Amino acid sequence: MGNYQCIICGGETASYSSSPGYFICGCCGVVFLERSRVVSPEEEKERYLKHTNGTDEPGYTGMLDEFIKVCVAPFAGEGSFILDYGSGPEPLLARFLEGRGYKTDTYDPFFAPEKKFEFEKYGAVTAVEVLEHMKDPLGEIKIIADILKPGGIFAGRTMFLPQEEKKFANWWYRFDITHITFYSPQSLAHIAEAAGMELILGEAPCFFVMVKK
Repeated sequence: MGNYQCIICGGETASYSSSPGYFICGCCGVVFLERSRVVSPEEEKERYLKHTNGTDEPGYTGMLDEFIKVCVAPFAGEGSFILDYGSGPEPLLARFLEGRGYKTDTYDPFFAPEKKFEFEKYGAVTAVEVLEHMKDPLGEIKIIADILKPGGIFAGRTMFLPQEEKKFANWWYRFDITHITFYSPQSLAHIAEAAGMELILGEAPCFFVMVKK
């Protein structure tokens, strides 16, 4: 099986870890699953419907609180208009943000497919546990950058790659069948630059913030 061109920067890739079908870019460091192995949209949606991310899940609500504290509150202006990109079956993050005085829109290709963002500019876009599902991360993040106001932020959460390649094969995060693209802060810095943004926070194990130039 040959190697593939990097989905982010177009660089050369090599097989990654002992797990079949994964490749790493030698330039930006992104790791991705061979696209012929990606599940169908129907399987993808079915998997999302099995998520239990509601208000009665204290682990999930605590994670959202932490995300807002680390990635949104320090960077988004008071009362900012925020788009939650990839909001999922239950737009809980949007509700949390509204409870803190922000105005929100939501977008999700399966559960909130109306593209309200085509007619708006936002002070911030959030994407919690979204980037790992993206087939074309650079393409989608360029769309996000385009709908941000100058100085607006793109804030998100995705688990960063283990520092040691040998840990990837048994890494719990890759076993979700819809997780197909994995990043390091280095990868996100490359994406930010290509999309006209700058990575201003890449905090292990999972938080990032980009700002539109």
